[in-house]
Amino acid sequence: NETVDRYMDWLGFELAELKMSSVVVQGIPFPGYELTGKFDPKDKEGFLRMIDMVNLKLRKAARERNWQFLDVYAATKAGTNWHLDGLH
Repeated sequence: NETVDRYMDWLGFELAELKMSSVVVQGIPFPGYELTGKFDPKDKEGFLRMIDMVNLKLRKAARERNWQFLDVYAATKAGTNWHLDGLH
């Protein structure tokens, strides 16, 4: 929570002088790689819940600032067709 709050506060501060007409905050995508081997988070379900929680917090914070939120998690969870490569 604190990381997202501080990030959004920083982003708001940095964008304040630019007088942006709109801001879109992109969420974290569903992993485009197998959660095994060197990418094994040791708690797969906890890792995915953490991504979901961060995205929910980003969405809420964006709405509070009248910004848009791009939910790439929903698009990438359906499959890897929306990933650029094995990580992104």
